[in-house]
Amino acid sequence: MQTKHKFNHSLFIFALMILLFSAACPLVQAQTSSNDIAFWVISNGNTEVYTMKADGSNQTNLTNNAASLLPDWSPDGSRIAFTKGNSIWVMNADGSNKTQLTNPVNNEGDERPSWSPDGSKIAFVRQTPNGGDIWVMNADGSNQVKLTTSAVDELNSDPRWSPDGTKMVFANVRNVRTSGGRGIFVMNANGSNQVRLTDDGNRPDWSPDGSKIAFVRFIGSNADIYVMNANGSSQTRITNNPALDAAPSWSPDGTKFVFVSNRDGNDEIYTMNADGSNPVRLTNNTVSDEGPRWKRQRTAAPRAVYNDFFGTGRSDYLLFDRSNTAIRWDILQNPITSPSQIRHTFWGLSASDFPAVGDYDGDLKMDVGVWRPGTSANPQSYFYIQRSSDPNPNAINAQPWGLPTDRPAFGDYDGDGKDDFAVTRNESGKVAWYILPSGGGSFRRTEFGAAGDLVIPYHGSDFNNDGRDDLIVVRLSSNGDLTFYIGDASTGQLILAQQWGNTKVTNSGSVYLFYGNYLGDSRADVVIYYDTCQSNPNCDVAGTFWFKETGSSNYTVTKFGVPFNSQTFTGDFPMEGDFDGDGKFDITVYRFQNKTFYSLLSSNGQLRAQYFDGNSAAAPSSSATANTLENVLEPSRGKSIPAGAFKALVITKQPDGTFKFERANDFYLKR
Repeated sequence: MQTKHKFNHSLFIFALMILLFSAACPLVQAQTSSNDIAFWVISNGNTEVYTMKADGSNQTNLTNNAASLLPDWSPDGSRIAFTKGNSIWVMNADGSNKTQLTNPVNNEGDERPSWSPDGSKIAFVRQTPNGGDIWVMNADGSNQVKLTTSAVDELNSDPRWSPDGTKMVFANVRNVRTSGGRGIFVMNANGSNQVRLTDDGNRPDWSPDGSKIAFVRFIGSNADIYVMNANGSSQTRITNNPALDAAPSWSPDGTKFVFVSNRDGNDEIYTMNADGSNPVRLTNNTVSDEGPRWKRQRTAAPRAVYNDFFGTGRSDYLLFDRSNTAIRWDILQNPITSPSQIRHTFWGLSASDFPAVGDYDGDLKMDVGVWRPGTSANPQSYFYIQRSSDPNPNAINAQPWGLPTDRPAFGDYDGDGKDDFAVTRNESGKVAWYILPSGGGSFRRTEFGAAGDLVIPYHGSDFNNDGRDDLIVVRLSSNGDLTFYIGDASTGQLILAQQWGNTKVTNSGSVYLFYGNYLGDSRADVVIYYDTCQSNPNCDVAGTFWFKETGSSNYTVTKFGVPFNSQTFTGDFPMEGDFDGDGKFDITVYRFQNKTFYSLLSSNGQLRAQYFDGNSAAAPSSSATANTLENVLEPSRGKSIPAGAFKALVITKQPDGTFKFERANDFYLKR
C-alpha cells in the first residue's frame, strides 16, 4: 500500500513541537528525607514530631511548635501527615510547607491520619464529645466523607489501609468512658462490609504483603504485641514483657517492627524482629517517645517495556499510517526473527482519534489503543483498546472517559502495572487531571499545571522511581526557555521543576520534547531535540539531542544523524525506545528516505540499522540501508566555559567504530 508518510506513533503525540505557553503559576516542591522512622515526643507537656534513621541516629525535630503528634508517612516518603491541635496537617518530610487540611467545628477534633497506598487519600478519626468515627478525604483535604457510624460513647479509631488500598483495619472501643470492649475490625475502603477480627485490641498495622496484621492486646495492666493473619486467625503473641509494649509498625520488608516500650522505665522506641526476637533500643532520653511509623517503600509492579507489543523485553518497531479512513498500525517484532513477525491492524479513525498506546491489562505487552473525542451532539469521549490478553484480537474494549475538549493522558499513575485512563482539562486557569484506574476503583481529580501548559504524559514517565508515572507539563517563558514541571499523580505536589531547552536556538526551526529512562536508573530523563535551523542549515545545534540527567547537574549532548526538517519532512526523525533490552532507552532516529531505524545502542555503543517499511523488514537491494549513518556524532568543544555551564557527558566515535563516553567540563555546543 502506498502512503505519503509512515511514522512512529510518537511522531506528533509525544515528541512535540513547542507552542506558546502561559505565564507561570506557583508550585511547591516536595522534599524527601533520608530518615526512616517518624515519631512524636512528649516533653514538658508539649508534643513534637520527629524523624530518625532506622538505627536511631539523626533525630530531627520537624515541627518546633506545640501540640504536634501522630505522624504518618506518604507512600513516596516525601510528606508527613500529622495531628496539630484538633486538625490534620501535612508537611514535607523535611518539615517545610506545613499545610492545614481539616478544620473541625462544634467541639470536634481530628487525629490519627493514615495515608492510602497510592497517596491520593488520607483516612483519619474525627472525635466528638460522645465518641468518634473514621473519615476519609482527598490528600489535599477536599471531599471529606464519613465511613463509620458509631453509637453514643463508641469510638472507631486507628485506621490503617491494606497495602492494595481496598480495605482498612481499625479498632473499636464500645464504651469510651470505661475503655472497655475493644476489638479489631476490617472493612472495605468505602466503609462497607465491616467484619470483626478480635474481641479486644488496638493500634492495628497491616504487614507490607497484606497477609498479616499486628495489634496490641491488653491483659490486665499489661500490654503486648500480637500478630494474626489478615482474616483474624492464628493470633500469636510476640512480646512477653511485664512492661507495656505498644504501637507496632512494620518495616518496609516485613522483617521487623518498630514499637514503643517502657521496659527500661520510660517510653522509648525500639525495633525487633518480626518474631519478637532481638529488641534494640533506638531512643534514650528523659522524655517520652511515642507512636513510631516506619516509612514504607513502594514495591513497583512489573512494567511493560515502552512499545513492546510482543513481550520480548525490547521496544518494537512501530509505524502507523493515517492516509486512509482507519489508522493502520504496522508493528515489527524486535528482535528480528526469520521469518520476521509483523503485525498489521486497523484501529481508530484517522480524522479524529489520538493514539493511546499502553499496557492496560498488565500482561507486560503494550496494547494498541486510541482515544476518540466526543462531539457536540454526543460529548461522551472513549478510549478504545485492543487488549493483547483478549483471546479475540478484534474485540473492542471501550472505556467512556472524557469530554470533547479534553486531551488524553495515559500512564500507570497508581503503580499497579497497568496504564490508567486519563484526560486533562483546563478548568479555572488550571490543568485538571481526571484519572480512572484501569485496575478498578473510583476516579480521582488532581490539579497540576496552568491553562496553556503543554501536557506530554505517556507510559514510562516515572521521574522519582516510586513505581508510578508522574504528571508532566511544560511551560514557555518570554525568552524561549522551557521549564518541565513534574508532579505527583495522587496529590498534585511538585516533584521537580527543571529548566531545559530554548525554542529560539534554531532560529525558526522546531524543538521536540520527549523523555525516557536513558541512564538505566529507573527514572525518566528529559530530552530536547533541535531540528534543522531554517535560517542556517549548517548551524551546530541542528540534529542534536540534549539529555538532562534527572536529579543531577549533568547532561549529555549528542549529534546523531541527519537533522530533521519539519517543513520538507526530510532527514531523521527522533524516536524513543529500548531496542536492545538493557533497561535503557537508546538514541534512535527514523529516516524516511530509506525507511530505516538507526539506533545507538546503550548496551555496547554500536550502531544498529533496521529497515522497515510497514510490510517488510528486508531492505530492497537498491535501498541504501547499510549500517552507516552520515553525521553520526559531531560534538563540538568550546574554548571557554559559558556562565552556568553544567558538566557534560560527551560521546565520541573511536577508530574501531565503537563509542567512548567521557566527561568534559569545557564542553558546549556553539550557538
